[in-house]
Amino acid sequence: MLIGYVSKRVEAICTSVEKARKVLPNDEHIKRFLALLQNLHTHQTLADIPIHTSPLHLHPLRADRKGFWAATIKGKWRVCFRPAGECRYKPDGSVVPQTVTEIEIVEIVDYHDD
Repeated sequence: MLIGYVSKRVEAICTSVEKARKVLPNDEHIKRFLALLQNLHTHQTLADIPIHTSPLHLHPLRADRKGFWAATIKGKWRVCFRPAGECRYKPDGSVVPQTVTEIEIVEIVDYHDD
C-alpha cells in the first residue's frame, strides 16, 4: 500500500526515529510504530489487513473522526489515517476496503482523553 502524509511534520515523525521520539512516550512505542508502518507497506489494499486483530488492530473510527481509520501502536497510542487516491464508497459513506491502495497518515496520537 502506498503511504502519504498529511503534512511535512507527520512525514518527519514517520520517517525519523529522532522525530518519533519527541512524540511517542518511549522506545517500545517507537519500535512498534516503525513495525506498524512497515506492516502497512506490505499490504496491497486495506482489505488485506485483518480488522480488529493483532498486530495492527486496524479499525474504522466514528463520531468526529468518521472516515478515518486507526491502527494500534501500543496501549492507547494510534496511527490515524484516511483513504487516499482513487477508491469507492458504500451508500452509507464508508469506504470499500478492497479499493483502498493508498492511505494518508493524519496523526500519531493518543486520542482517548480528548
